Amino acid sequence: MKIEPIPFEPPLLEQDFTLSEKKVQGAHIGKREGALFVSSSSRYKLECSSSQKVFVLEGEGHFKWKRGETNYREGQAFLLEKIGEYELSGAGKYLIIF
Repeated sequence: MKIEPIPFEPPLLEQDFTLSEKKVQGAHIGKREGALFVSSSSRYKLECSSSQKVFVLEGEGHFKWKRGETNYREGQAFLLEKIGEYELSGAGKYLIIF
């Protein structure tokens, strides 16, 4: 179980997704094979049972998970491994690679 910083090199950007008309958990989302784009005004919950890369494209806030909190800001990226349920707390745009 860990969250660690990685180089910020997003393989996809917002324009690579078609965003949903309906909000999911208060956020607009876009899906592609192996990737999720989230545009959230406050928070968004996800599950990480193996590994994920999270790129913070806009905004700042913190990851909230059962082992604590980790701050993030625009231009940062993280590797998450087996942290279970977590929350992106803060307004922003995120790219999650599964």
